Amino acid sequence: MFELNLAWDRAARTGPQPTSHTLRIRISPQTRSGLGSGLPVTMAIALDTSGSMLGEKLVRSKKACDAVVSLLRGQDRLWLAGFATSLTQVADGVPGGSDEAKSVLAKIEGLAAHGVTRTDIALQWIEACLRDTPGTTRVGILVTDGKPTDPKGKQEIDTTPLLQMADRMGHAGMTICAVGLGNANSYNSALLTQISDRGRGAFLYADSPDALEELLSNRLNASQTVAAADCSLEIERMMAGATIISACRFRPEYLPLEPLETDTGSHVEIGSLRADVDTDILLDVEVPAPRDDTWQGFEDIFEVKVFGGDAISCAASARAGLTNTASYTEAQRRNSEVDKDRLNWDVNKYSDALIKVQEQDKSDAASMRKTGQLLSGMEQRARRAGNEPLAANIAAQITDLRKTGRLDAHRATGLLTASRSLGMGDAAQTTSTVRSNRATGVLAETPPMKEKQ
Repeated sequence: MFELNLAWDRAARTGPQPTSHTLRIRISPQTRSGLGSGLPVTMAIALDTSGSMLGEKLVRSKKACDAVVSLLRGQDRLWLAGFATSLTQVADGVPGGSDEAKSVLAKIEGLAAHGVTRTDIALQWIEACLRDTPGTTRVGILVTDGKPTDPKGKQEIDTTPLLQMADRMGHAGMTICAVGLGNANSYNSALLTQISDRGRGAFLYADSPDALEELLSNRLNASQTVAAADCSLEIERMMAGATIISACRFRPEYLPLEPLETDTGSHVEIGSLRADVDTDILLDVEVPAPRDDTWQGFEDIFEVKVFGGDAISCAASARAGLTNTASYTEAQRRNSEVDKDRLNWDVNKYSDALIKVQEQDKSDAASMRKTGQLLSGMEQRARRAGNEPLAANIAAQITDLRKTGRLDAHRATGLLTASRSLGMGDAAQTTSTVRSNRATGVLAETPPMKEKQ
């Protein structure tokens, strides 16, 4: 079971204009459990075995797949295939710890690099493997070092069907993670990021072949702690005119979300909830200006409920109340934790836009100007959030951009990876619970709650 804790970044101020706010929804497991305590995992790994994988990349990729096999629990199941011009399946629902799992290791070693990169058949295969496995955490992993091609190797293809497949799998409760292997100049990071986002998963950047083993092992470990899959928020509007502009899952890992308007408020699909860490959802909210003087003090804006899976048989719910004040000073007081998360969310918005600019066909001058604007905004938000190492890295990229006139895909993808991991550093720690004080409207920090037994 889970509980909800809600916190705003600041109070509203009386005036003629609507006010903008960030609402953080923290979904906490009532009893924290460690590694391997979650639902059974059904994982399908599609490994690129096209000609460009020849050598160290394929050798390291095979080793990474071996590591995944060794980490499977008895209740977990693995599908594994190499894909190039065609698909070669080497594991078909193999249970962890079995003799069959041991035999898969030899089959992995037999994979060879040849052919072109048929990303379409890889995603089709992943969907087929995960479709009929209810009651499990369904995870698809796409590992590739190149851009998708047609059967003849042509790279300039329509990627819309790939995104549609990822979107369909995400809505069906599957989690799709795309892994970019090697230098990002060789593949389309924007596409892989979009596939991961639409598949409710994470984009993973293995900038060197030896980084892949740790990335895949960590992904399996995280999947083995999932307590509820395919979860969603139902947000009932309690104040007329209150609007959710945008949303993201910020912790334990970043994922942009799409709020859908309903008759009573909004529906937000948030993916899986883990048993070992909090899950934080951020909402960008616009609160209407009061039509008269009736709204003074504290008032409920939304009621939030979380649904999904057998672990949430009784929906957790909480109300998001906000204080309206005539005091400018009071309205400028910030909840430091929520405000930092808001700024880091901005960093991610800039990095998402930056990755897309790198893939667009623009003149050098236009691309450089837009890239510079995005980097400057990203640096400013990072500094305000106290992320000095990241800000210094961005500043160095700005200097290099002015010297060379370009930001290559490798550096842009590195910044994307760094920004998307901003919430992961403290995700595994028990953080303070933030609650609103109805008497004053101040968002006060309280010590962590004791776990319920």
